[in-house]
Amino acid sequence: MGRQPPAPRDGLWRAADLRSKVAAMARWISTAALAWAWGLGALIAPPPPAQAQGRYQPEGPARRAFEAAEAVRQQAEAASKAGDKATAEARYREALKGYREAIAGDPDQVAAYAQAGLVAYRLEDPEAVLDLLADGLARRPKNADLMFWRGQNLLRAGKATEGVPLLEQVAASAPDAWPEVFLALGNHYYRQNDFRAAEPSFAEYVRRNPEAVEVRAKLGNTYFRLKKYAQALAEFEAVRRRQPDDVRVLVNIGNVQVQLGRFADAVKTLERAVKLDPDRQSALFNLAHSHFKLGQHAQAVPYYDRFRKAAPQDFNGHYFAGSALMELGEDARAIAALEQAAALRPDQVHPVYKIGLIHLRAGQVAQAKARFEAALAVEPENPWVISGMGTVAREQGQAAQAVALHERAVTLAPEKARLHGNLALSAWRAGELPRAVEALEKGLSLDSKDPWLVDLGASLFAAQSRAQAGQGDQAAALASADRALALKPTDATLRANRALLRLAAGQTAEGREDAALALAAAPTDGRALLAQGRALLAQGDAAGALPVLERAWAAGPTPAVAASLGAARRRAGDSEAALTGLQAAEKQWPQDAGIAAQVAAARLERGWADLAAGRAVRRTAGDFQVALKAPGLDAVSAARARYGAAVSALRLGDGTSARRHLGALRGAMATAGGTDAVLLRAPTGHLALLLARAAIIERKDDEALALLDGVPGAKTRQSEGARLRRLALHRQGEAAWQRGDLGAAAAALKDADAADSTPWTRHDRAVVLAAQGKWKPAVKAWRAVQKAVPEATFNLAVALERSGDHEGAWQLYDRHARAGRPHSDEARRIADAKARVFGFGQGDR
Repeated sequence: MGRQPPAPRDGLWRAADLRSKVAAMARWISTAALAWAWGLGALIAPPPPAQAQGRYQPEGPARRAFEAAEAVRQQAEAASKAGDKATAEARYREALKGYREAIAGDPDQVAAYAQAGLVAYRLEDPEAVLDLLADGLARRPKNADLMFWRGQNLLRAGKATEGVPLLEQVAASAPDAWPEVFLALGNHYYRQNDFRAAEPSFAEYVRRNPEAVEVRAKLGNTYFRLKKYAQALAEFEAVRRRQPDDVRVLVNIGNVQVQLGRFADAVKTLERAVKLDPDRQSALFNLAHSHFKLGQHAQAVPYYDRFRKAAPQDFNGHYFAGSALMELGEDARAIAALEQAAALRPDQVHPVYKIGLIHLRAGQVAQAKARFEAALAVEPENPWVISGMGTVAREQGQAAQAVALHERAVTLAPEKARLHGNLALSAWRAGELPRAVEALEKGLSLDSKDPWLVDLGASLFAAQSRAQAGQGDQAAALASADRALALKPTDATLRANRALLRLAAGQTAEGREDAALALAAAPTDGRALLAQGRALLAQGDAAGALPVLERAWAAGPTPAVAASLGAARRRAGDSEAALTGLQAAEKQWPQDAGIAAQVAAARLERGWADLAAGRAVRRTAGDFQVALKAPGLDAVSAARARYGAAVSALRLGDGTSARRHLGALRGAMATAGGTDAVLLRAPTGHLALLLARAAIIERKDDEALALLDGVPGAKTRQSEGARLRRLALHRQGEAAWQRGDLGAAAAALKDADAADSTPWTRHDRAVVLAAQGKWKPAVKAWRAVQKAVPEATFNLAVALERSGDHEGAWQLYDRHARAGRPHSDEARRIADAKARVFGFGQGDR
C-alpha cells in the first residue's frame, strides 16, 4: 500500500497537501470574472477547503470518496465552462453524492461539508445541503468555511433571517479568509433595497479588490440610490478608466451628472453612449432631458422623439417632448405630444394644464379655461391649475378675481416661486403696485435665477420707479430703478430709465454716465437715445441733443420723446419748429402733461422771440394768452407769460390788459409771501429776473437792483441777471449825469461795466471820465469802441482837438461826417472850419 505517514501526537492527520490541491480546484470564480451586478446575485467562489480533521486513514474509504467527488466536480466545472449544462448538472449531483459518502465515512471531515455547500450553491439546490451543513456546524461551530456556505445557501433558499447573521459572523471573524462575504452581504442588501446596509459591504469589498470593476459599478449604483452623487460619480469614473466604451458605465455617469446639475457634461457623456448604442432608451431620454435643462429645446426634441418611438407607452417621453415643443412655439406638435401623455396618465393634470397654457398664449382664452376646468375636475386643489384660472380671469379683465385665485394658489404652494410671480403680475395689472412688489420679492427670494421672474421683476421695479417719480419721490424712484438694474445689469432700457431719473433729480454727471452706457449697449434703443438726448440738454448742448432725439423719435414715437424734442428745438432757438412738432404730438397724446407743458413753453419762447424782434405783436399776445391757459403751468412760466402778455398789450396800446397782467403778477408775489418766498420757489431766480425787468421797464432801477441782489448767478458776466444789472446801473449813471453828479455817474457806470461790459457802457463811462478831466483813459476807451459805437468817433475827435492834434481831430470829424452817423452835421461844420483855418485836405481837391 506504500509508506504510511507517522501519526501526529494529537491523533489527527494535517493534510497540508490536500489543502493546496483543493485550493486550486475550489476557486471557481475570480473577481475579474464576476458578472455585472445590476440587481443580480453574484456566485461566490469557495475558499480553499479547511484542513481535513476527520479520523480516518489516508488511503481509507472516506479519503477515496472525497477525492473521487473532487474529480467529478472538476468534470462538472469543465462541462459548465463548455456550455454543457446537462452534463454539468449530472456531474455536480454525482459529486454531491460523493461528498455525502465521504462525510458518512468521516463525519469530522470539514472540507467535504464545505465542498458540498459549494456544489449545492452551484446547482441552486440549497435544500440539498442545509441539513448537512447544519450537522457540520454542530461539530465545528466556529468554522468560517461552513458558516459562509451555510449562510450562502440559506440566502438562496430565501431564509435570510438565518443566513445573514452567519455571513455577518464570517465578515467579523474571518474577513481575510473570506473577502467574498462582503460581496455576498452587499448583494443581499441591494436586492432588499437596503442601500444603507449595502454601502459599507460593497465599499469594503472594493477596498480589498480595487480592480473589481463590476462591484465598483454596483457600489456606484448604491451611492446613486442614496443620493450620494459625488461618491457615485467617483466610482463610475473609476470603472470608465478600465472600461471606457462600456455603455452602461457611460449611462450611469450621465445620470449622475444630471443629478449634480452638470447638464453640459451629461450631454457630452450621453452623446457618446448613444453613438455606441443608438437604441438605448435610458441614454436617449437622459440626453434629451439634459438638453431640456440647458434650455436647448431644439436639440432636445429629436432625442425625445427617438425615445418616444422606442417607448411609446412611456408618459415622461411624451410629456417632456410636449414641454420642449411648447417652449419652441410649435404649438400643434406640442399639443399632440401632451395629449398622448394625458391619454397614458389620465390622473396626471400637468399635460392638460400645459395645453391650457398653450391656448392662453395663443389668445384662445375660452379653450384655455376649458382645459383648466378639466384639470381641476381631476385635482381640484392643484395650485398650478388654479393659478392658470387666475391668468384666465386676468385676461378677461376680472382683476379682483384674478388676484384672489393667484393668492389661493400661493397659499396652497408657498414654496413655488412662479406662483408668486403670477400673483405679482395680476396685482400689477389690477393697479395694486405695492401688492405686486411684495409678491414678486417673495418669488425672487425663492428663486433669484428664474429668467421669467427676473424679467418680470426688472419691468415691475422700473414701473414702480416711474410711478414714484410721478409722485415726486425722487429718492424712492431711484432706489427702485437701482433694484431693476440689479436684476438685469446689462439691460440698456433699464439703465436708460435710471439715467432719466438721475437727470430729473439733478444728478447730471451720474445721469450722463448712465445714458452713455445705455447707448453704447443699445445704439438703436429708443429709451437709451432719449436718455442721451436729455443728458446733452442738461449739459446745455441743444444742437447735439437734436439729432439724438430725432433718432429716438424714429425708433419709436412716445410722449416723452416728443416733449424732449420740443425742448431741444426751443433751446436751439427754433421755437417755431418746436411748436409745430409739439402741436402735432398734442393731437396724438392730448392728455399728456409733459407735452402740454412743452407746448406752453414753446409758445412762450416764440412769444418772447417775436416780442424781441418787434414783429407779429398780435400773434405774440395770443401765444402768451394760450400759454397762460396751459394746465399745470409752473409759477416761473406763468410769470413769464403774464409779463409777456403785459408787454404785448402795451405794444398794442392796450393799457388795461397790461395793468391786469402786471397786477396778477404782483398779486401772485404777495400771495406767495413776498419776493423772498417767490425767489426760494423759483429755480435760479427766474421770477425775480422777470420782476427786475418789469421794474426796469417802469424805470424803477433801485427796485430792480434790489431784486437782482437775491438772484443766484445774477452777478455772473453774460448772464440775464448781469445784463439787467448793467441796464439798471447804466440808467442810474445817465440819471446822475443829467443832474450833474459826475461822481455818482462814474460809480454807477463803473458798476455797470463790471456787471456786463458792453461798448455802450464803456463809451458812456469814457464820457464821464472826460467830464472829470480824465482824458487819457477816456481816449483809450473811445478808441476801443469806435466801430461799435458811432458817437465814439465824434467824442474821440473832440479829445484829440483838446490835446492840440487838430489834424487828427479833422480826420475823425471828416470820417464821422462822411459815414452819416449821429451828429454828422456838426462834425461836417467843424471839419470844414478846420480845413479853412489849417488848410487840411487842400491837396486832395
